[in-house]
Amino acid sequence: MAARHALLTDNERGASLVEMAFAMLFLALLLAGVVDVSRAFYSHIALTNAAREGARYGSRFPYHATGIREAVIRDGPVNSLGDTAVTNIAIACTTASGSNIACASVSSGGYIRVTATVGNLDTIMSNVLGVDGFVLRSSTTMIVFGVD
Repeated sequence: MAARHALLTDNERGASLVEMAFAMLFLALLLAGVVDVSRAFYSHIALTNAAREGARYGSRFPYHATGIREAVIRDGPVNSLGDTAVTNIAIACTTASGSNIACASVSSGGYIRVTATVGNLDTIMSNVLGVDGFVLRSSTTMIVFGVD
């Protein structure tokens, strides 16, 4: 009779199953959140590097906007389809004193600022909750030197 009391009754087995289901749901959501944060962090680092490459190219050739954009896209993060994820690239130039100027007429000692944006970065949680992803933006400013 003592061995029979050691076994779980049907009600206790059902309660254990419900508790495990709640725990597994919580752990799955926690894992999805960790994966989302990791992907966003990786994408932000890649986007920062892409903006830096565009600014580096622009610091030598500030008048060549197409080359700056190509440098950003070439080094930018990619989406799940293998295409570039950069959706917007903004280029702005200033003089050494800080006033805005057209990048075609900036001289050595001025500054170039390249801003790259990834719009609507999809995450696992945004798909589960049915909301839009979020926007990542990174910008880099470098001094213009040796304009040819």
